[in-house]
Amino acid sequence: MGVTQAFRFELDPNREARIALARHVGAARFASNGGLARCWEALARGEQIPSAIDLHKAWNEWKRAHAPWRAEVSKCAPQEAFRDLERAVRNWREGRAGFPRFQRKKAIEDNKARLTGVIRVTPRHVQLPRIGKVRAKKRTDPLLALLEGCKIRVLSATVSREADVRGGTSGSGSPSHPRPRRR
Repeated sequence: MGVTQAFRFELDPNREARIALARHVGAARFASNGGLARCWEALARGEQIPSAIDLHKAWNEWKRAHAPWRAEVSKCAPQEAFRDLERAVRNWREGRAGFPRFQRKKAIEDNKARLTGVIRVTPRHVQLPRIGKVRAKKRTDPLLALLEGCKIRVLSATVSREADVRGGTSGSGSPSHPRPRRR
C-alpha cells in the first residue's frame, strides 16, 4: 500500500513563470467559486449537490463560450479545484467542517492550485504542466534521489503563495511510495 508524502520546495519563478502560476491559481479559484455557486443554487432548490464530475461537465460546456483564457492554463487546475470542493462538501456533510466558502483573491490561504500530469524534477528545477521549468530556491536532491531510484512517483504538485514579506511562491509535490509503518 502506498503512502502519500509531501515534499515542499520554495520556488523562484522568473516573470513568465510567475504570470503562468498566477493564471493557474486564478483559474482554480474561478472554477471553485463557480462550482460553489452551483452548490448553493442546488441547496436553495432542494436538489442534490453536484459532484466534481457534474461540475466539470458543466464547466466544459460553459468555458467554450465564456472563457477564452482557458487555453492558457492546464485543465488540471479547475478539475482539481472541483475535486477539492467536492471533498469540502463531503466534510461538511459528515460534520467535520463548516460549509465551504467562496475564495478571495487577496486571501493568502485561497491562492493555491493543484496540478496533475507529468511533473519532472531536476536538481534545481521543477517542471509543471503548461507552466514549464520553475527554478527552486534550494536543491531538490532528496526528492530526486527517490525518483531516480524508482521508489516513488510524483502524483501532483500544489502551488501556493506564502504569507512572507517577499511574497515567495512555494510548491509541494505529493509523491506516493511504499513505506513501512511505524509500530
